[in-house]
Amino acid sequence: MLDDNAELRLRTSFNIFIGGSILDRGITIPNLIAFYYGRNPQTTQADTVLQHSRMYGNRPRADVAVTRFYTTAAVYNRMYTINSFETALREAFVDGAHEKGVIFIQTDAAGRVRPCAPNKLMLTDLVALRAGGYYLPTGFRTKTAALAATADKTITRLIGKEPAKGAPIEIDVNVAEGILAALEPTLVINDDAFDWEAMKALLQLYAGKNEQKIDLYVERGRQLDARKSGDKSGVSIIGTRMRDILRNPKRKNPALVLLQQEGTKELNWSGYKFWWPILAAPEQVEPCVFASKVAA
Repeated sequence: MLDDNAELRLRTSFNIFIGGSILDRGITIPNLIAFYYGRNPQTTQADTVLQHSRMYGNRPRADVAVTRFYTTAAVYNRMYTINSFETALREAFVDGAHEKGVIFIQTDAAGRVRPCAPNKLMLTDLVALRAGGYYLPTGFRTKTAALAATADKTITRLIGKEPAKGAPIEIDVNVAEGILAALEPTLVINDDAFDWEAMKALLQLYAGKNEQKIDLYVERGRQLDARKSGDKSGVSIIGTRMRDILRNPKRKNPALVLLQQEGTKELNWSGYKFWWPILAAPEQVEPCVFASKVAA
C-alpha cells in the first residue's frame, strides 16, 4: 500500500480515508488537506493529541491556504489550550524565562494564590498566559437585561470617576475583583476554557507584583457582532486602538479592560447593553501556566 517514499499510495485523484486507531499514528498520507476529528475522551493527553494532529505538520505554504480542520467545540477548546501551553513554554525557553522559573499557580478553596507543582495539574484545567497576552470569556450569551443593568450600577459605583477613553485609572485589586463579581452573573459561559476564578487569581498574581494596583480601561459604545466574538486570543475583540495602547513594551501594570457592547439584536445579541471584561497581562512578566483545579 506504500509508494517509494513510504507514504500511502494515492491511486485516484481524490481519496478519503476513514478509520480510528488504524489512522492514529505511524501512517503518512501525502497531500492531505481536510480533516474530521471526533476523538473526545474525558481526559486529554497533550502528547497523544499532538501525535494525532498531523494537520499542523510541516507542509507547503500553498497547501496550508486550502487546509481545513473540522471538529467539535469541546475538542477545539482543548487544542487551543494545548497550543497556548506549548507556545508559552516555548517562549519561556527562547527568552530565558525558564532560568527564573515559569510560573505555575493554582487557587485554593479560599481563592488565594500559591505555587503548585506542574505534575499535579490536569491539562483540561490549564490556562496559559504569556506576557502581554489576554484572558477573557468568549462563546457566551448574556442572561437578562435586569442583571446587566444591576451590574452596570455596581461597576459605576466601584469605579467612581470613569477614565477617559484610551486613558487608564489605577484601581486596587479588590475593586477589580468586585467588578468581576458583578459581571459573573450576567454571562452564561459555554466555553470550558474560561474560568472566572482563574481570571480573579491572575489579577491577584499580577497585582501582587505591582503593589496591588491595576490599570483600568473603559470603552463604551462597542458594536462587535456576536458572530465575531469567538476570538479566544482577544486580539480582534480588544480593538486596534486599545491593542496599540496595551502593546507598549514599557507597560508594567496589569490591565483590566471593560468593553461595553451595545448588544443589539441587529448585532445578534440579546438586545441590551452589557460589559465584557478582558485581562491584559503586563508586558514584562514570565509566562504563566495557571490551573484552577488540582488533579487528585
